[in-house]
Amino acid sequence: MKKLILKISEYKLVLISVAFLVIFSGGCAKKDEKEIKIGAVLELTGPLSRLGERSKMGMELAADEINSQGGILNREIKLIIEDNKSDAKEGVSAFLKIINSYNVPVITGLTGSSIVMACAPIANGKKVVLFSAGATSHLITRAGDYIFRNRLSGDAEVKAMADFAINKLNIKKIAVLYVNTDYGVGNKDIFMKEYKTKGGNVLFSEGFEQGETDFRSHLTKIKRARVEAVYIIGVGENGYILKQAKEMGLKVQFLSTVGIEGPDVWKIAGESANGVIYTVQNFDPESSQKAANFQKNYFAKYNQDPDLFSALGYDAIYIISKVISENGYNAEAIKSGMYNLKNFQGVVGNISFDSNGDIQSGVMMKITKDGQFLLYNP
Repeated sequence: MKKLILKISEYKLVLISVAFLVIFSGGCAKKDEKEIKIGAVLELTGPLSRLGERSKMGMELAADEINSQGGILNREIKLIIEDNKSDAKEGVSAFLKIINSYNVPVITGLTGSSIVMACAPIANGKKVVLFSAGATSHLITRAGDYIFRNRLSGDAEVKAMADFAINKLNIKKIAVLYVNTDYGVGNKDIFMKEYKTKGGNVLFSEGFEQGETDFRSHLTKIKRARVEAVYIIGVGENGYILKQAKEMGLKVQFLSTVGIEGPDVWKIAGESANGVIYTVQNFDPESSQKAANFQKNYFAKYNQDPDLFSALGYDAIYIISKVISENGYNAEAIKSGMYNLKNFQGVVGNISFDSNGDIQSGVMMKITKDGQFLLYNP
């Protein structure tokens, strides 16, 4: 009899345990059902941290706005954010961590081209949408069926600079300094080809490592080459290049990419950073009411004006949200929705994806002046 009582007690214990697990797991399921998880692998530390931080701020603002309006399909957005430390290997680890731990169908962020290219095979293999909010390398165009971006391919920007240097500035002899990443090497190759085609001469070209701070050897060679301008393709390194160029008495026109923007340039180079002309994908806060509202809300939240990467991060979350709301919350539906997206009105303009997951956008010229980044008006 005692043995029977023990068995009944054990049976009751099992039932209680099972009931507890069902209730507990049911509670988790209900919580999960109330959330739309979107992954974000961002450059929060390392040489590209300024870009990643700005992108993150734009994404969080967008998520807050959408959630305040009821979320997506009555479910709140939850951003799952991981730091890729501005490094391709770390980016792969962060990308896999989000997939394996949260089973998300889409991951955005990834402003570094090398990081995108490292994660692209994983995205295609595991059938997860990778939506870059900032990478420019032309290699991304052919990176796979699950790869999208709302940043203009670097081809357009560097070709515009080559044309501008020849036809507007009448610069026929130039040097190119570029960072040894997919972003730097790819843009360098396209620029040099376009510049030469238009009649220019590249008298010097040399790469440098990401995060490098001493450019005196490069600049000495450039000084000897007697060029009329130097085209810099870098990010955090730009301030050191400009500062050391002035210290060495190198008086030429400096040209660059949007990588020139950022407080570190002025912090490092000071007035040496004045007068750099550079290209940037169109982003004008006065171009539409939506862009103006974005700037206003961004400033209210962060007490600073947004830049292109803030805008790209913001648009990325709104695009993903629209696609999910209209097509469903799974990778195949999101991928299909991305390809079918037409004329989405973002803060950087109308966005449609082509068959390679790329967009078309205009390019504008800007110039550095007294701590500011202004539209170039000769």
